[in-house]
Amino acid sequence: MGFYNIKVYDYLDSVHIRLYSKEIYSSEKVAGVKDLEECLLQKSSDVRTPVDRDRSIRSSRARTIQEIYEITRANTWSYFLTITYNPQYIDRTDYDAITKKTSKWLNNLKQRYAPDLVYILIPELHKDGKSYHFHGLLSHIGDIELKDSGIKQRNGKPIYNLANWKLGFSTVTQVQDTTRVSHYIAKYITKDLCAVTKGKRRYWASRNCRKATVKAYNIDLEEIQNILLDNQEFLSYVKTQYNKEIDLEVVYLEFKKEDIDSFLK
Repeated sequence: MGFYNIKVYDYLDSVHIRLYSKEIYSSEKVAGVKDLEECLLQKSSDVRTPVDRDRSIRSSRARTIQEIYEITRANTWSYFLTITYNPQYIDRTDYDAITKKTSKWLNNLKQRYAPDLVYILIPELHKDGKSYHFHGLLSHIGDIELKDSGIKQRNGKPIYNLANWKLGFSTVTQVQDTTRVSHYIAKYITKDLCAVTKGKRRYWASRNCRKATVKAYNIDLEEIQNILLDNQEFLSYVKTQYNKEIDLEVVYLEFKKEDIDSFLK
């Protein structure tokens, strides 16, 4: 419990740093800036305007994406998966039904075919606003059978089908870049999805997924800015965002891990 103005996310091959223009209070219940925003913006009345609801959805979406990043960017992935649901077998508009079936299927995969399977699955809401399918990342697939579909990607790599997915169609492709696919899969967490899944799970990750180490610090901003300025040649990403509703500026920076280790120790 305490205050911080810097957060450091230790991913698989990079380190992500967030600099906040003012101190953030951290507790077990308020662990990050998105939670702080929600607390500051929460009305005392139970009556919420459309603007309030939209803000809440945006905040919820940001938190979900961050949670996904902390998993996807801390693991090495081998395959990108898409599974769909045939309406003859299951109502693909029933979120609770399909997530229950999919969870059972995942458990079966680990028990029977791949005890070391590492996965994360994320739903995508169809354009009709009612139906769902899932995308996922896999590694250590053990004896899970992949069948060559006979179709190739633009890069010439084969597209596979998942032999034991019986509830609909499936495609599996090899991952070429873990960092890139980690960003790509998070885009399926949309505002529309968050609006219709309030209070429900929005991703499924195996227990053996590694998770990014997140550390918070309270350091003189001028001091840390000077340190970063001296090492700016190693900077691979920078973005500044300002939230006028709570008068908070956040600077996002990213460094390759081998470059930043030398000045974070």
